[in-house]
Amino acid sequence: MNCKICATNSPVFFVDKGTFYRCPFCSLIFTDETLSGAKADQHYQQQWDNQQEAFRVQRVDDLLTLISHHRSTPDTCQFL
Repeated sequence: MNCKICATNSPVFFVDKGTFYRCPFCSLIFTDETLSGAKADQHYQQQWDNQQEAFRVQRVDDLLTLISHHRSTPDTCQFL
């Protein structure tokens, strides 16, 4: 399975209710499952329901900054 951020071939990291992969380059942990719109909404609402809006916005901004940095300098970005 290729990483969804940097496309590096990634080995299986963990198997439970689904299979999770860990990228050896950028350390992203991801799954090959794609949730439908309704299931994705339900999943993220359960994850974020108790958080304030400002907290959620900051987490998304942090993630977008990380992804942007990684895409612009993939050979110098180290996550570990």
